[in-house]
Amino acid sequence: LYYPSNLPKGYTIDKNSFKYIDRRASYTISSPNQPKMLVTIQPKPAAYNLSDFENKLPGKIGVLTPYGTAAIGVSGETKIATLTAGDNWVLITTSSKVSDQTMKQIISSLKQSD
Repeated sequence: LYYPSNLPKGYTIDKNSFKYIDRRASYTISSPNQPKMLVTIQPKPAAYNLSDFENKLPGKIGVLTPYGTAAIGVSGETKIATLTAGDNWVLITTSSKVSDQTMKQIISSLKQSD
């Protein structure tokens, strides 16, 4: 499980939102004044090239993390942050209204739980 160790001011991990189904974990991050974010962690798909997915994100920006370079972009009304960490794929989705800086802070502070 990967979780942000440095959330932006006002954001919290919704402790009651954790789900684990079929090797996929998910939880939400919320703030009183911003749209919720959905964080999913799943095994990296073997038959899908995640680099292609990342490169096709409109407005893509790269963000250095302890696990490699993440990508942040927008698809329609959805802002997406994606990171391949070892054999795992971390995906964060939220409203396109959430700032790039907020997404950068969250994805760059991900830590793997013990």
